[in-house]
Amino acid sequence: MRNSLLTRKASKPRGDISILILTFALAAFGVLAIYSASRYVAKTQYGDEWYFVKKQLLGLVLGTVAMLACGRLNYQVLKGKKLRWIVFAIPVVLLAIVFVPGIGKSNYGATRCI
Repeated sequence: MRNSLLTRKASKPRGDISILILTFALAAFGVLAIYSASRYVAKTQYGDEWYFVKKQLLGLVLGTVAMLACGRLNYQVLKGKKLRWIVFAIPVVLLAIVFVPGIGKSNYGATRCI
């Protein structure tokens, strides 16, 4: 069988269920804290007291999908020298892009591209 990024043996379960439960419990507590701290501001500025909670839940869902997708990847494929450097170079380039004038935006001393 060819080494593919998505192939893996399905015989043994992987991961630690307690870490997964604790992660989701922490995320649920964070959503509750965001609602508690921002309900008034969201209602007065955006007309919806759930505005920030909805944004946080969207990020939680997208992060969960990314986590599950990364959990299915066969990371042993990254042992190849060429792919290893590509995986290393992409984040470095993305980090450097924020310093390109016109792309990165500065606010309160921090530069970002989003």
